Amino acid sequence: MYKLSDIDVKFACEFLRNRKAYHQHKEQMAYIGFLAQAAFFTATVTSGAAPARFSQPILAFAVVFWLSLHLFMRWQLRLRRYAPLQVA
Repeated sequence: MYKLSDIDVKFACEFLRNRKAYHQHKEQMAYIGFLAQAAFFTATVTSGAAPARFSQPILAFAVVFWLSLHLFMRWQLRLRRYAPLQVA
């Protein structure tokens, strides 16, 4: 039977620790993206100006900003689902 050397065992332990940290990091980044999206929505709703009164450049910026936050959150969640598969 094949016996692993100490270097192999250390490498495996460090690899698993790194993947777990990566998984937690992606989850935290997805939560930050969600909080930024919620804060942007709350600031827009409570700003006092109705969205119908926004000028077109401001509205276009808001849509692009919201879309980029949404895509960032989806990307982080997709990587979060992929991280445990690297360990399995």
